[in-house]
Amino acid sequence: MFDFSTAEAMSLVVKVFGVGKGGLNAVNHMISAGLPGLEFVGVGPASQGTEGSLARENILIEGTFPDRPGTPEDRERVSGRLKGTHLVFIVHTLGCEVATAAAHLVAEVAREMKILSVALVARPFFLEGRKRQAAAEVGFQAIRRQVDCIVGFDSDRVIGPAGGGTLSMTEALARVGRTLQDAVDSLSSFLLPQTPLMLGLAPVPATPGGKPLVPGLFRREAESPTGAGETGSEVGRLGRPKPPLTPEQAARREAATFQDQIKAITEIVILPGLICTDFADLQIILTNAGTGEMAFGSGQGENRVTDAVDHAFESPSFLETLRKAKSVLLHMPMGPQTSIPEIHLAATRVQELAHPDATIIMGVPGTDDLPADTFRLSILATAFEPHPNPRS
Repeated sequence: MFDFSTAEAMSLVVKVFGVGKGGLNAVNHMISAGLPGLEFVGVGPASQGTEGSLARENILIEGTFPDRPGTPEDRERVSGRLKGTHLVFIVHTLGCEVATAAAHLVAEVAREMKILSVALVARPFFLEGRKRQAAAEVGFQAIRRQVDCIVGFDSDRVIGPAGGGTLSMTEALARVGRTLQDAVDSLSSFLLPQTPLMLGLAPVPATPGGKPLVPGLFRREAESPTGAGETGSEVGRLGRPKPPLTPEQAARREAATFQDQIKAITEIVILPGLICTDFADLQIILTNAGTGEMAFGSGQGENRVTDAVDHAFESPSFLETLRKAKSVLLHMPMGPQTSIPEIHLAATRVQELAHPDATIIMGVPGTDDLPADTFRLSILATAFEPHPNPRS
């Protein structure tokens, strides 16, 4: 790999487009969290607007999906905000056709401009009904055809089992927004400058200042709904009752997931770390990657490394995906107390479980936010099925 100087890294333009109410909420949380190296754009359908957006740039888009996905003027507005961008994240909660039209337009224009694109999307809550679920699936497949990689998660997984007990709808939406925020946070870690250290390893992302919000969230199944982080379930990992979340807390939870995803990707090439990684590494993993799945794990105490890895792999469905994936992004933030043998142990465990021919890019960014007795990792598995519409 080539050493990526700070000046070169900071010349990278990475933008997060928050589309629709859920996307705007996630962007607001990321801005408030002060994620480094990212620019934010708020996007809303004309019928909803972008009121309350903290993004410096906001645009309105006409049209409905799939009938009329934007006007020529809309395309010009989007392309103007995308000009000079190297990587774009499209953050969106599915289900609203007019908002999905806007997300699809951003994805389509990014593709035309040959910009590396990742869509992070949340599916509707089960209680929103079959019609909204069906619209979400149509939107997911359409966006999937336009972007390099799409990572989706079920909003019901964020709020925990049985709808999160007494969790209100507002609380649930808040948590989904926080979840999206964490996703962005994790993926963005690969884009900060790395200190080269030839260990034959590669790094992974995590949530600063605490364990990933909902470890293993981005899997198709949830074999262990309780004890998967702060899910708002009635009983926590230690068997103690948990208080119901407020609407604001739930919205933050969803936004945090998006933030974790983005940090996991971008910190690896933005923050100084053990291993030299750059934008070219991200391109290898993400270009024409198709559908991606993410898992987060954390551990504390003497067995923190093995616990973190086991936590990430507690879903058999994600383990199956990893074994088929041809590209893997592994992010492991390294705190002041994290040792190189710990990084080596975690990386070896992941390599043993991954496809034997998989390309594994690791990021080990340095951070002061990781508690001394904690180990955290994030895994993005891609290229486990063909892209439906690969770009040349």
